[in-house]
Amino acid sequence: MMCLVLKITTNFIYFNIDNRNDELYKFLKEQDIFIKKAPDVPPFSKYLRLTVGNNEQMKFFTEVVKVF
Repeated sequence: MMCLVLKITTNFIYFNIDNRNDELYKFLKEQDIFIKKAPDVPPFSKYLRLTVGNNEQMKFFTEVVKVF
């Protein structure tokens, strides 16, 4: 699985998982993890948006995505 991350300086990141964003979005929602879909305008339309949390939250997020 390939993950592409855009370099930005904010408290969130845009990322794309092998163009399976809709599947991942639904999977995360089922796990009670809520992220945003990026604006539907290029170049953002192919990304999901994740607000960066503390170390524990990010570790949990990473583990859930690995299951996906």
